[in-house]
Amino acid sequence: MSSWSAAVACHVCLWGHWGESSGAHVCCRRCSVHASSHRTSDGEAVFDIIHEDIISRGLEKKAVVSVAWGEDPDPAGVVPRRVLDSIDAQRRIMLDLDVPIVYAAGNNAHISGRTDIDTYPQRFANDADLPLINVGNVDTSGSFSPTSQRGPALTVSAVGMGITCADSTGTGSHLASGTSFCEWLVPSVIQKMSRLIKMLVAAPQVAGLLAYFLSLNTVPFDTGTGSLAQNVKNFLRNTASRSRVQGGPNVA
Repeated sequence: MSSWSAAVACHVCLWGHWGESSGAHVCCRRCSVHASSHRTSDGEAVFDIIHEDIISRGLEKKAVVSVAWGEDPDPAGVVPRRVLDSIDAQRRIMLDLDVPIVYAAGNNAHISGRTDIDTYPQRFANDADLPLINVGNVDTSGSFSPTSQRGPALTVSAVGMGITCADSTGTGSHLASGTSFCEWLVPSVIQKMSRLIKMLVAAPQVAGLLAYFLSLNTVPFDTGTGSLAQNVKNFLRNTASRSRVQGGPNVA
């Protein structure tokens, strides 16, 4: 039996437009995802479609891309060509279109040896030409969630524990926790008798915050061509966030 899932709808970007009316555009791409490693066979195509859609809507310097995905590291330390191609496509979005990309930091800190961000492409966020924004998950006091990955590649965190979310029926709500905004079944020894549906909510909050900043008449950071994504990242780290507890992460 193949370990690749059927074509999965991949929620990859959300951005707003401003003027006399406001709203949001969602761009989705169906992609095949490996069941165990979260590898995708067509990541470059996903981001190329986003690139084209931003241009077609005239949203350069106005869009914010929020990504709820990351590929598990290769045990041999080899970065696959498909990952490098995907990174190139994301670099074109950030540097050519001046559109920041916000990633979930990951929820694997409870696994031995995986406290720090280690997934592709998040682990490369400190590269000079890849200013990805990685968002971690904290509780309402500002302390890290036990599962939220961290380390040098983390940009900022947001509250993502015990958040009241609408349920899938649209008529009720439930509490949820995590670093991004996707929903899946989480197996574990503790919950093996049942299925835990976990909604992850921290990264989209930061993406929404950036969309708000970009909607202002006076944007509070330099929007110079080719540098907006890095300037947004610096602004989040240095101005638009602070530690809530001693020794804790900066929280937006």
